[in-house]
Amino acid sequence: MSQSHKKKSHLSSLALLALGPALHGAQAQTAVALPAVTIGGEAQPDLRERTRRAAVGALGERELVDTPYAVSVVPTELVANQQGKTIADALRYLPWVQADAVRPQARGVQGGVIQNTRIDGFNIVGTTDYPLEQFDRIEVMSGVAGSLYGAANASGNFNYVLKRAEREPLRRIALGTNDSGGRLVHADFGQPLDADGKLRLRANLLDDEGRSWAPNSVLRRQLGSLAVDADIDAATRLELNASRYHYVARGLPGSFAVATGVKFPGPVDPAREGYGQHYAGADNDTRTMSFLLHRELAPDWTLTLGYLRQIADRETSAVTNTVTNATTGAYTTSASTTTASRFTVDSNQLRLNGRAVTGPVTHALTLANSGFDWENFNPVAGRSVTLGSARIGAPMDYAAPVWPNYVARYRSASQQQQAVMAADELGLGDRWKLMLSASWSRMKLRNYSAAGVASAPMSDDGLSPAASLMYKPTADSSVYAGYSDTLQPGDVAPAGSANAGQWLSPYRSKQWEAGWKARAADLDLSATAFRIVRPYAFAAATGAVYATDGEQVNRGIELGATGRASELLSIYSGLTWLDPKLTQSSVAASENKRIVGLSRLAASVAGELRIPAVAGLSLSARVAGAGKRAANNANTDWIGGYVVADAGLRYNARIGGNATVWRLSANNLADTRYWTNVVAGGLNGYSGTGNAAATVAAPRTVIASVQFDL
Repeated sequence: MSQSHKKKSHLSSLALLALGPALHGAQAQTAVALPAVTIGGEAQPDLRERTRRAAVGALGERELVDTPYAVSVVPTELVANQQGKTIADALRYLPWVQADAVRPQARGVQGGVIQNTRIDGFNIVGTTDYPLEQFDRIEVMSGVAGSLYGAANASGNFNYVLKRAEREPLRRIALGTNDSGGRLVHADFGQPLDADGKLRLRANLLDDEGRSWAPNSVLRRQLGSLAVDADIDAATRLELNASRYHYVARGLPGSFAVATGVKFPGPVDPAREGYGQHYAGADNDTRTMSFLLHRELAPDWTLTLGYLRQIADRETSAVTNTVTNATTGAYTTSASTTTASRFTVDSNQLRLNGRAVTGPVTHALTLANSGFDWENFNPVAGRSVTLGSARIGAPMDYAAPVWPNYVARYRSASQQQQAVMAADELGLGDRWKLMLSASWSRMKLRNYSAAGVASAPMSDDGLSPAASLMYKPTADSSVYAGYSDTLQPGDVAPAGSANAGQWLSPYRSKQWEAGWKARAADLDLSATAFRIVRPYAFAAATGAVYATDGEQVNRGIELGATGRASELLSIYSGLTWLDPKLTQSSVAASENKRIVGLSRLAASVAGELRIPAVAGLSLSARVAGAGKRAANNANTDWIGGYVVADAGLRYNARIGGNATVWRLSANNLADTRYWTNVVAGGLNGYSGTGNAAATVAAPRTVIASVQFDL
């Protein structure tokens, strides 16, 4: 059977899947009765209230219009309408965020492995995979945020908020398929366990198997998660969470890199066999457990405490195609198994929030403590191997090498970090607010060899302060200006540098920010301007010493508009201008040049239009794009920009009394070829030897599903 015939067959199978709710309704009546069909019977939730509040570090949950920071919220319902499955799918709605790599970044600064990524406020591993199906929303605070979170990179904070049970039962099933033969079954159940609804659970079960769009690939996502809420008394609530996620992706195209002096090639055909190897990729198993206890101590005073334990086991065999001749397209393929095969994280948080009044001044007070203990384990026999050489026009498959025993590990690194935070938001009358916050962080980091020899520890402590002044012209608008300064761990010298594996001294990042927010009718509008200055480390050439050499200075503007543009049209849109420069560099060729991989302009405009002529039918679309990106520190080579469009249809009805939603989506509608995840190889910002690496973006993908409530 031809591949095209297979795709048509897979999509046509949705007709059988869609009979699920109908058959359920028929069985509930008689063997011959047809279920009743109500067209357009289900209204979609209004997402505005979901995007107007967020947890802002130690401050707790706040109205965003009253918060002097740039905070964005992406509800997962928004992404589900385009049938997104990953955290990266959600973060693509924010043009000031890049997340096609596993580790997200904002404002042109990449996040750390653990400092900048959280679940319900707990630090987690940011370099493993998480399914979107278990989360209610994704919250992003952009920029320097160390005063509210503890020492961290200047990329801001990414918080994934788990779904929680409501007092009403929920029994929802989704069935799906795609044009590559994948099949998906997702069950989302919520249930009160007692008559008063004081004990509730939310369970998500997922089985998504088949293959990806790449030939001879394997894609498997399996999730089991449980969230339990217990109202112990009128003032106390306990949240218990446990999940296990198994993610397998093999056979996807490897990343592309270039040898020194070689121009970066144009984007390749992602669906062509040979750019990735069918046996190489990722097999990740992530187990996470946590509890949170919320206690109201008195009116306006709340205590929150909790603990998280996470173990992320990974079998990673990363393929890299390094172009050695731009004219002929010759490249060499290598595979590496040297990255961590296990992460363990113990994360904690303790927070006291309250309000007080002193004369004419009101105070919103916070005293908090949070931190983590993180350990890395690498495979003892991990190594990099050369698989062979080919040309871009004639890629090749190679015999599989002998992979290491990933379970035979040694502890390769450990890091402990703890921060004490304090904040006071002073209300000066009805219109003025002054926010003062600071954290004191203690860090200790150490590396270990395979023989168990420990490096000299890198330890430091310091203060991360911030101050913002806000003016509220009206109850639904605000303008603010602020300054923040944060401590963060230094980079680790990458492989290929003379001091590979060495920790650099801690960095300090500084940010000046000013913004405006307003709720205008049914739209939420925002505008932010910022300037970030941080140390920048790189090696001038392969084999050179990796060290801090200059500063990264990022200036930018972010514009956002979210909500209802009319009775029929809802939008979620953003535009960002970024000017990221390397300054004070001792390498003349890189002085005042654009940082590798960052576009000056990026935008995303998503909308959903109700079709009045057909009750229950909605059309969704998203157009996103980014400008050209520097391919090396000297800016003598560039990687082109792109514009990509997605489109979808959603149809709501009730069948046999069941709320039912059909969805059909086409992502990358025009099958545009472009490079994404353009980086220079560093961990904490775009730092490395100066030559870019990139990943080819996915081609057009068609997904169909039916969702019904029982």
